[in-house]
Amino acid sequence: MVKMRCKADLDMLLERMDDDEGLTLLQDLTFDYEFLEEGRSLSLCGREAMKTKTEWLEHIDANHELLEDGTYKPHVDLAFFAMESVATAVQNLAVVMGKNMVEREKKEFQTKTMKEAGITENENFGYLYKNRDWVVPETTGASDTRGSNERFVSGGPPRALGTSEALAAQR
Repeated sequence: MVKMRCKADLDMLLERMDDDEGLTLLQDLTFDYEFLEEGRSLSLCGREAMKTKTEWLEHIDANHELLEDGTYKPHVDLAFFAMESVATAVQNLAVVMGKNMVEREKKEFQTKTMKEAGITENENFGYLYKNRDWVVPETTGASDTRGSNERFVSGGPPRALGTSEALAAQR
């Protein structure tokens, strides 16, 4: 923000701007301890957006009093922007906002659907079971009869169980 305090400041600024209705600086300018680069455009006068020199000068005449000593009351606040950079930033912001809007709509749809189905927020819904850990049961010690029975095999290489007649006799 730059403060223009007097008519001489206004004249100095007008000398460095485009001769037509444009608000672009044609030369670098150090003004009010601010360095204004060539190519920057006057965009705001106070809180009002400016498009042409005529509009800018009319705004100053209507809202600021020129005193006898050549100063303005109240001082004129000006803001200069590199409009190409501003346009790029606005375009990038529009893209990000568009993506955020799509994500928000997707989340709202999912929340609404889950609510209609009676599924709470922390509840998982799906047809597949979660992975389960298999815990090997402990042996029961001396009362475990599986160790003496030939039909139960645990560990080691496979063993032949014998003929089907021997199995039938054990039953």
